Amino acid sequence: GTFEQDRFKAFRQAGVTRLSIGVQSFDDRFLKALGRVHDREQALAAVAEAARCFDTYNIDLMYALPGQSREDLSADLQQALVFNPPHLSVYHLTMEPNTYFAKHPPANLPDEDTAYDMLDMITAATGAAEMQRYEVSAYARAGHRCEHNLNYWQFGDYLGLGAGAHGKLSFAHRVLRTVKLRDPQRYMEGAKAGQALAQADEVKRADLPFEVMLNALRLRTGFELGQFTERTGLPLSAIQKALEQAESRGLIVGEAVSLGDATAIAGEPDLGSLVDQVADGEHEAILADHDAVAGPLGAQHCRRERVLRDFRVHHHRGVERGIQVEGERRRVRLHLFGKGPLRHSRHVQPS
Repeated sequence: GTFEQDRFKAFRQAGVTRLSIGVQSFDDRFLKALGRVHDREQALAAVAEAARCFDTYNIDLMYALPGQSREDLSADLQQALVFNPPHLSVYHLTMEPNTYFAKHPPANLPDEDTAYDMLDMITAATGAAEMQRYEVSAYARAGHRCEHNLNYWQFGDYLGLGAGAHGKLSFAHRVLRTVKLRDPQRYMEGAKAGQALAQADEVKRADLPFEVMLNALRLRTGFELGQFTERTGLPLSAIQKALEQAESRGLIVGEAVSLGDATAIAGEPDLGSLVDQVADGEHEAILADHDAVAGPLGAQHCRRERVLRDFRVHHHRGVERGIQVEGERRRVRLHLFGKGPLRHSRHVQPS
């Protein structure tokens, strides 16, 4: 929207540490087509001010805009990179439901082949500028990835603060999405009375796998299988079949993990015998802790001496197995993995 001189400086003085600027384009033709109220000069001034006031900031651009050519996109990218931004987000224009473009689709949108070429241009230009593509539409310099968005993509929780704000809260057996009252006046009145919520909806358990994958597979690094159970409370069996189908089609890959020095990493005097038992037995994965364990059959709590009994799963013949042990404070993690089905991998990544 509109830019006011010194506003960013005031944000920084108030404690804001990161700013995202919705430029979309530095070309007035495309800004007008998108219905934006700012122009090229205001966008340039906003980015320059952000660069002066913030150590880290993001520029939002869009591509495959109505009437946009490869040359037009290249000009936008080069203009953005002149500022040497710490972070750049470049989104493909999509026709979202209940929007003006959905009701009145532009006739001159770039075709799919042109859009693919544009994406290749974006990847090449950002790579040449030493920016890493860590998410579908996000590019960052070292140390400048957006922690806020990473939390979204990893299905983390967040508080919705302010009029119209959305939040997500996880409890032992449910995940809740919240929305605050949208009208500022109603929100302020409701907040004073402790009733600022407009709605609070529980995510259906059947929808949790889709919601997690929709976000997690946007990341180049993929996700840890154990994180799925941790964030949803569901067993891995809820997504196992879908993961295997996706892997067989080449849509995702399982990352192999190399064997490390288990005893040295874990620092546990009795781990050697436990490792031997796992290697010789029919255990696919074990997660052990002094006080609690969580494993592939779902999040559960039990004493350490019950680990081998409570987390027994089927062994798949012909798998070359190895064991990895990680030490994290008091926690010891054991993973049995190897060449074979996806369930033996610790990470899942888009191919």
